[in-house]
Amino acid sequence: MRSDGPHAPTQQQVLAALTEFIRSEQFSCVGAKTAVAGSSLVHRHYSALGEVSEVGRMYEDLRSFAERRVSIDAHFATFAATFDSPRRSDEVTFERLLWRQLQLLHDIDSRWFGWHRDFSPFPEAENFGFCVSGWPFFVVGMHDGASRLSRRFAYPTLVFNSHEQFELLFELGTFQRLRAETRRRELALQGSINPNLVHYPSQEVRHYAGRVADEDWRCPFQPRIRVDVADRQRELTDPTGPAGPASEGPPRPRVRFCSVGHRHRLGWPPCVATRPVPGQRPTGCVDVPRRSLRVLCHHLVE
Repeated sequence: MRSDGPHAPTQQQVLAALTEFIRSEQFSCVGAKTAVAGSSLVHRHYSALGEVSEVGRMYEDLRSFAERRVSIDAHFATFAATFDSPRRSDEVTFERLLWRQLQLLHDIDSRWFGWHRDFSPFPEAENFGFCVSGWPFFVVGMHDGASRLSRRFAYPTLVFNSHEQFELLFELGTFQRLRAETRRRELALQGSINPNLVHYPSQEVRHYAGRVADEDWRCPFQPRIRVDVADRQRELTDPTGPAGPASEGPPRPRVRFCSVGHRHRLGWPPCVATRPVPGQRPTGCVDVPRRSLRVLCHHLVE
């Protein structure tokens, strides 16, 4: 860890503060509490969020975590990156720096790795997921200026949760219980859940920084994945188009979208349900892939 001054905290001190915060009543995410209890939280500390100086080191740390995540804990392994600065930042500033940090990481990653075939690299797509080393993650930002109490931590922090992990927990029936308990705690703590979950339940990029942005907000992330522009447009507008671009591997099957937003291979019948039921597979749904987790039950972190 680099130090920006004689009073900069050590990595051990920041980790102690982070675990204390996660264990406290102010933090509502049950999944993160489980990761801390099971010693499956991997933590690294860096100097400044959004700066180029240490992005290479963070990328190597994150890539290493992505590739050995299952060996750490198949269910609750989590990577947390904390930073010395900026402190006392507002939500707009933190959001800008969060996306700059992710952009810098992706600029390195895109030299060697493509995107996970079940996720889109385009932030405006409903099936976006941030990928490192080909593995998809949901990112949670925390900082001392957050309006949501469960995200108000003393140091700027980026937490990386595996989408593959979400899927496994969902299949085991654990995800639904964790989600319900997390939201119960969030309601008790702050009297409401994050408005983004109500107004933008399927726009993953709006949930990373935690700020309730204006309706016309556009994510600044720019993917470096080489894809046909026509394929991108079909993904966003044509329900019979491809599921999302991928830069390597065999072609994916073409898909269709049913009335509740689930993706299906062409030729398979769609769902007959008209509205999703949290934690349940709609009647007649023949295929509920990873992408549908955003529709059915969304994410654990409020």
